[in-house]
Amino acid sequence: IEDSLVQVCRHLNLPESTQHQIRQIAESVRQQDFRYTKVHKKTTKWNASRTFQAVTTLQFQQGGVDAELVISDKAGNVVVNDLIIKAQLWEAVWRDLWKGYWKDSEFLIEDRFGSEFYRAPDLSKPNS
Repeated sequence: IEDSLVQVCRHLNLPESTQHQIRQIAESVRQQDFRYTKVHKKTTKWNASRTFQAVTTLQFQQGGVDAELVISDKAGNVVVNDLIIKAQLWEAVWRDLWKGYWKDSEFLIEDRFGSEFYRAPDLSKPNS
């Protein structure tokens, strides 16, 4: 965000003091250990019978983006909780978490090229 704002300042020929203020504000935010968490809708899905929901949560923080996949039953009981991405650049996360879907009782995530990135344990098998 910082770099984008500075580029806009340069494009608009704004004074160097404006760019300096943006950099100061960005550094202040970094010093506060800012984190932003959001649900990644492309890989958040209910299964066909709506008995399980897979939710992918992204956490943006200094050092990169983490992605966590949690699968819960209808009552909210967590049956799978996996950290599937750790400290990656957004571009890699965007590429890897392209599409999520249920195949019978398994939840899969494909990357942008259609390759399997992640496969959750088969929920039809006990203790999977």
